[in-house]
Formats: sequence, C-alpha cells, structure tokens
Amino acid sequence: MKNFRNRMTLLFCAAMLGMVSCTNGTPAEPSAAAETTETLETAPVLTNVFLGTEYSLSEGWTANGRVKPYYNPSDHTLTLLCERKGETVLAVLEESGKVVRETVVGLEEDVLLSLTGGLITEEGLYYIRSQFNGQKQAAETYAGMYRPDSGTVTVSEEISSMFTTAQGYFSVSGMAADRDGGLYLIYNSEIVVLDEHLRFDFNIAADDWIEELILSPDGTVYARDFRSLMEIDRAAKMFGDSRNLPGGFDAKQYLFGEGYDLYYSGTAGLYGYDFASGEKTLVMDYLNSSLIADNLTIAAVPSPDCVLLYDGYGETPAVYRRTEDIDLSQTTLLEIAFVHEDSGLNAAVVEFNRTHPDIRAVVRNYGVYMTSEDPTGGERRLINDLLNGLYQPDIVAGWGLYDQVLLEIYENGLYTDLYPLMEADEDSPVKKDDLLNSVRRMFESENGELMGIAGSMRVTTVSAKTEIVGDNVCWTLPELLDVAENLPEGSRLLRELAQENAAQYLLGNGGYDTFVDFETGTCRFESEDFLRYLEFLKTLPASYSEALAAFGSDRGILAQAYHDGTLVLNTEYFMNGDIVPTWMLGYGRFGTDEIVRIGYASPEDTVGNATILLSPYVMTSYCDCSEEAWDFLSAIVEKEVRDKLEGIPVLRSVLKERCVFYDGMWFELYTDGSMDMFGQKMNYDPGRTLPKPGIAVPFTEETAEEIVGWFDDAIGLPVRDHADSEVSGIVNEEITAYLAGTKSAADCARVIQSRVSVWLAEHQ
Repeated sequence: MKNFRNRMTLLFCAAMLGMVSCTNGTPAEPSAAAETTETLETAPVLTNVFLGTEYSLSEGWTANGRVKPYYNPSDHTLTLLCERKGETVLAVLEESGKVVRETVVGLEEDVLLSLTGGLITEEGLYYIRSQFNGQKQAAETYAGMYRPDSGTVTVSEEISSMFTTAQGYFSVSGMAADRDGGLYLIYNSEIVVLDEHLRFDFNIAADDWIEELILSPDGTVYARDFRSLMEIDRAAKMFGDSRNLPGGFDAKQYLFGEGYDLYYSGTAGLYGYDFASGEKTLVMDYLNSSLIADNLTIAAVPSPDCVLLYDGYGETPAVYRRTEDIDLSQTTLLEIAFVHEDSGLNAAVVEFNRTHPDIRAVVRNYGVYMTSEDPTGGERRLINDLLNGLYQPDIVAGWGLYDQVLLEIYENGLYTDLYPLMEADEDSPVKKDDLLNSVRRMFESENGELMGIAGSMRVTTVSAKTEIVGDNVCWTLPELLDVAENLPEGSRLLRELAQENAAQYLLGNGGYDTFVDFETGTCRFESEDFLRYLEFLKTLPASYSEALAAFGSDRGILAQAYHDGTLVLNTEYFMNGDIVPTWMLGYGRFGTDEIVRIGYASPEDTVGNATILLSPYVMTSYCDCSEEAWDFLSAIVEKEVRDKLEGIPVLRSVLKERCVFYDGMWFELYTDGSMDMFGQKMNYDPGRTLPKPGIAVPFTEETAEEIVGWFDDAIGLPVRDHADSEVSGIVNEEITAYLAGTKSAADCARVIQSRVSVWLAEHQ
C-alpha cells in the first residue's frame, strides 16, 4: 500500500476534485486519437466539508419524524414534537441538545395516534390526521392547529372533499404555512389553501405534479414541480410569478436560506443558486461530509457555512458547520469513477469510510462532461482516459448492464478477476458457488473470469399461457413471429407493443444481437428472419399511446382479454426483493398457473432474454489495493442482503430464504389485479367461494424451486456478446425510414446489411 507521496498520478485540473487512485502503475502514453487533457500533479483535498453536531435528546425522548421541526434563526433553537414517557411534548432545544422549554401537547390520544403529517411554526403545531368514519365506512382526513400558548385547538372540515381531483385513496403529500396562518396542502397537482381558522379559502391546480411547498423569507409560499418554482398569490388566489429551477432530476429538495437566492439538495450535495446569473455553487459536499442524500432533509440554511438537517425519519436533527479543507496527501485512497450519479454508490462510500479508518474511498464524477449538446460527453471522456492511461481509478461504477464504459473495459481487458478475491475472503457472505448462475453468466469472460458484480437486480420479462407458447423458458425470433403471424383476428401479441418500441418489447436486452456475429465481423440483416420482423412491424400501431388506446383501461375488459387469449403476452416487472407476491400475480393475470415466463426473443443456443436492470461495478486492472476494493464491492452485495426489499438478491441462498417465508400460504388472485394472502395458521379452505372473480393457488416448495430456478438458470445473456449501441443506432435509423414508407423491407434490410458490414470492418 502506498500513499500519495510515493507515486505519480496524472490528474485533471478541470472542475473536479483532485482525487487519486491507489494504483502505482505508470500511465501509458496517449494515443494519437486521445483528447488533449491538461494534467497536474497535486495533493488530493476534500473541499466543502461540513462537520455535524447532533441535537442529542435525553434518554427516554424520541422525535416524531412525521412532523417537520421549526428552526428559529433569531436564537438558533429547534422545536420538535417528541414523545417522553407516554407524553407528547413540544420541546425547544439549544444546539447542545439541552431542552430549554417544553409544553405538553393538549390533544386527545386518538388524535395524536392518527397523525399522518405535520409541521411546527412559531405559532404552534399544524397537523393532518386520518380517521375512519364507521357510519360512512370510509376514511376521512382533517387538518388541525394546536396553539401551545393558549392550549386552543382548531380543526378544519373534512379536507379531501375540498380537492376537486381527489378520488380513491386520499393522502396529503406536502404542506406549508405562511406568516398569516394560512395552511397550504398538496394532493397530486392540486393545492388547497385554508385560512388562519382552517376554513377553505381557495384551490388551484398546476399542470404538473407538485413536489413540495416552500416558504420564502418574506412569508410567501411557493409550489415546486419538476421544472419551476411558482409563487402562490394568496390575495389573487392564483399562481403568480414563476421561475425556472436549476439542478436536474436528482434534485430532492429546494429551500430558501441566507447567502443565495435559493438552495437545492441533490445527490452530490447542497447547492446555492443565483437567479440573476443562473450560476449554481456546491456549498456542502455530502460524501466529503460523510452524509447520504437519500437519508436526510435540510431544515434550514442559516448561512452558507451552517446547515441544519435531519435524517429521513426526522429523528436525528443536527447542525453542520463548514470546516477546513482536508488534505489527503498522507492517506491511502480508493478511487471510484462514474458518469451517472447513484445514491446507492454514495451510501456505499460513506459506509466504507466509516468502517475503514486507514483508507479513504473517494469518487470522481465524469458526469460534469455531459451537456445537453453532448449527452455522451462523460462516457467518451472516461473511456478515452481509461484506454490511454490518463486516469487509473480502482473501481468504475456503471449505469445499467450495457454501460458503454464498462463494455470498453471488458473488451480491452482492463478489469480484475473477482473470483480469486471472493474465494480468499472467508468472512464475506459473497461466495462464487452462491452467486446466481444468471449473474455469473452475464459477467463472466470467455476464459471464466468474473469481470464485474452488482448488489441486486431488477428484471422485466414476458409471460404467456403454456397452451399458446409451450413450456420452454425462451424462444427465438422466428418462434415469436410464428405466434405473432398466426394470431386469430382481433387478437394482439402484447398490449403495449408499437412500432416505436418493438425492439424493446420483442428483443429486450439482446437487441439486434441475433443478427450480428462480432467474432467473425459478419451480420445477416438480409435473412428471412429479419425481413419477417420488418413486415410484422408494419402491422403494429405507430406509438405506445395508440397501442394502449386499442384496449382502453377498463380492468374487466383487460382481464377478459388475457383470459380468452385476445392478449397473448404480458409484461411482468420484478422490481423488489419481495419476489413471491409479484410472481404469483402473474398467474392471476391469465387466470391459471399454467403459464411460462418466456422472455424476449433470444439468439439460438442461449438462455432466455430478460431485461435486467442493475448498477454494475468493475475493479479495474489498475487497482493495486484489491483487497480493500473487494471489501467495498462485497459490502454493496451484503447491503442488499440486509435491505430485503431493494431489488432481487444476486445470491441464490438469499433468494431461497425469501421464498421460504411464503411456504404453505394460499394466494387468492383476482382478475382486477388484486390479491389476498392466507398464512398457514389461517386454516385456509381451498374450496371456499372467492369474494370476486379469480383463482386460488397454493405456494409450494415446487413453486419456490421454480422461482429460484428461473432467476438462476433461465435468464442472463453475457454482456460481452451485446450489440454495440452504434450498430443499434444504424438499424433503428433505417427502420424509421422504412416505417415512414420511403423504402421496402428488402431495401431497408439491404441498406442495414451494407452499413453494419462497413461498421464491423472498421471496428475489427
């Protein structure tokens, strides 16, 4: 192991942190095609670092995380709603955590137990509660205001009826109070405003979903959607001025504070924004401050050097203050590069740094090179720097199974085989023989090395009745087209299928792999199979929306269509670790347990093709601290073992454990898409009359084996065989022209054959 002073590393002096890798390899000379990169030898430094002090409640006190606390900037106190020895208390705390004032809340116990949200202001406690009306057999929602100075309580009328868009399950998703006591409530894209007596004042609707309400320093409430910040003009009872927002899709929260016009919390940190210049400034770096964006909420920003925040449950408020930059020149570093930020990666980095005091994990974000004009700029820059030795990280975090950066790493052998590290680590639960075969198949090289790993996966596949497609768990494109071309009149292959998405819904992750042989540099786009595919495209609706409109949204009609074979295929989504209910719902869709997850069309002699979503990690061949890097990667997998609902585990033993919980249960699967589960102790009667149309299916040991077997052996195409994105771009471009009517199927196939052949020749 070597620290910074014992090695030479090329670093960018662009707008990136100067982090360096554990590697001591000498960078290769840039090729003639390499982009020019100014480099600098410099000591790594952590900037925008904040250190926190928790408001430590006394033993026996717990904060109510459903109620937003109030920060008083004049005396720097924090008011929390707390539970203390059976009492509910409004507690005012100094930064030391000392309670300087407390008021027992004079609300009935049933009110306190039914709070679904709330906020504290200088005047008192606003809250939302839900209660069941036995006479109406329905839940009702009310807003309330408790004033501790007088002990008075004001309660609104039932508020769901105040929203014109409220239907079905009703829940207030956000609230704010202005300086005059007006209360603002969100439901979807609609806002209802109550006056200081909690009487209905007015309601307004936005064009998009309202994410949150924000109180400005002058007492005005603003509504935020994905793109803009809209003033709510209470006097005019309408939206006032609107401003475009900075940030992007990773922005989690916006708020006003001292020092900048606006602050927003993103994946990487807290940013300050100036409306006039349009400039954003990273104020607080979450990773450098050992924080995880998904687990915190900013309560107030008294200054750019002081931030009040609390964790996602509102139970651990803390004051964070800026500290000096931290020089890491004497610290051993583990460097991780990425293009697309991922909160799971940030969480893993924070956890690693907490448990490894002798080494520091740091990240470098190549996403800074992505622009609206060049959305692939980050990928190209990182690929260039890796291939030319300009940058030598220990780990590269990918974005999806077919991440272009990782594909280049695989193709050029710039990875470290993970199997020897896995086998040498006796303490890790991640073992070679326990990895699902699908994961091994995806990430193994041709000579049996494990090129990468992920903590969990999410899978999309296609299912059908066995009486229509047989009982194989995969099919080729000709077999799929045989079914599609012989459907009875009025039947459809797949409800969502359209010309614009056919490659996604018919070919899945494999794309056009079946028509390209990268080893020999040949392709067969003039084959009968591809011509049949082109002709079939002409029979489909042009767009996704047109395809959906053909069957409408009536659940009864849709259920009947699947049951009688009018709709042949169903898309299934396995997105979380509680896999069994989702698997069983697939039977309910068709009204029978005689179904097969057949997947998308696959090349011959392969396993089934399913769309697999994951965030892969690769240890590069540059890494010279492989044991520590493996600690980082194995911890990611171990976390998914602990967090049981965050994706399908990549370990066979864990997947089996999750099935065992349901052993012996009965599932009633209804045609409306709902279901009921009955445990072993409920003495379920299989012969009972179901409360609505559907089927009753037991969960047996054989079902568990079927689930594990499918995820183990029926899916997982090797990433090394994936068609290049440029090839897919060529094919899609020509198919678009063909569907516009400018050429025949044969002409389209001939042009694709020619263009892809040229591309293959140039890239051999």
